[in-house]
Amino acid sequence: MRLLVVEDDRDLNRQLVQALDQAGYAVDAVSPIFDEHRRPAPLNRFSRSATKPDAGCRLGQHTDALLRELGYHDEQIAGLRKRDVVR
Repeated sequence: MRLLVVEDDRDLNRQLVQALDQAGYAVDAVSPIFDEHRRPAPLNRFSRSATKPDAGCRLGQHTDALLRELGYHDEQIAGLRKRDVVR
């Protein structure tokens, strides 16, 4: 077992991704926040479904769609945003 020596959080993340990369569990991802970077790959792989290691969602990215699915109208969503209930 290899010992990880950590100076700070960024160093830990770099070492973790390096170890995952060596084991074949790191992939390239593109994020609107972090640009292009290496990240852990999905640990589960299934024969009939493709897992895609995207960069993740931004805060509030799907709020409107989710609220509409729950039955809220645009005016109601705007009211929630105005009162800082949702982003």
